[in-house]
Amino acid sequence: MVPDTFAVVALALDNTDVYFMSFASLARVSKAGGAPSAVTQGDFFPPLALDATHLYTFRDTDRRLVKIHKVGAASVDLGPPETGTPQGLVVVGGYAYWVAYPGGLRRVPVAGGSVETLSGPTDYPVGLAVDGSHAYFSSLMGQSISRVPTGGGTAETLATALLAPNHLALSGATLYYADVNTIQAIPKQGGQIRVVTDALPSNLVVDDTHAYWGSFTARHVARAPLSGGAAELVAKDLNTPNSLALDDTHVYFVDEGAVHVAPKGCCVPQP
Repeated sequence: MVPDTFAVVALALDNTDVYFMSFASLARVSKAGGAPSAVTQGDFFPPLALDATHLYTFRDTDRRLVKIHKVGAASVDLGPPETGTPQGLVVVGGYAYWVAYPGGLRRVPVAGGSVETLSGPTDYPVGLAVDGSHAYFSSLMGQSISRVPTGGGTAETLATALLAPNHLALSGATLYYADVNTIQAIPKQGGQIRVVTDALPSNLVVDDTHAYWGSFTARHVARAPLSGGAAELVAKDLNTPNSLALDDTHVYFVDEGAVHVAPKGCCVPQP
């Protein structure tokens, strides 16, 4: 879909286009095919997120959160320089949320305004998911998953004594997460943990029925039912599949600087 000459490092989807971050630029390509076109030039730092009108990412030089209109324009600063390294970025409900170490969990109105720290520094926060009431984050070194109200308040721990919880994803009333050699699930309010499937996930996304992940170790993209079950291959013979994103029919991912797309239930990526 996008060749490796673009050196893509992150992507995000809307209904019609795939937006991607490459060397010194943000660009887009139609899901229907065709040549990529530039959105804006500049040195940016992943992750990449979007809403109906704008792209959101971090400036490479100072890790400052910025927004850029999808049709192309100069970037607009949304916050001060980030002292830590951004690890997650979610835009929902008029706010951009992100986690960074050692900064913690923060949010800022996408229209501009003051940055709020919802939860202070934790032991290397990496995963982030947000719904209408809470922001959920994982602590890699703290081996835990917590949540905090989106409007501010006391953080509550949902799970402890994990191995190395990483990427998070929400579906319905359940929070899913990658933890070294499994994908696991826990109710959003906390409770009994269950194993969804054995895997070696390097990233994780979900839809209403399945969890999808890329594995650097196994060199594939795979899926498993959210209710639990064996993994099914979506794409194989890859190298470092990352930055997964889903629409109704396809899974999109980056591998070795190229963007690929594959049918959700099939097995061979289409370049």
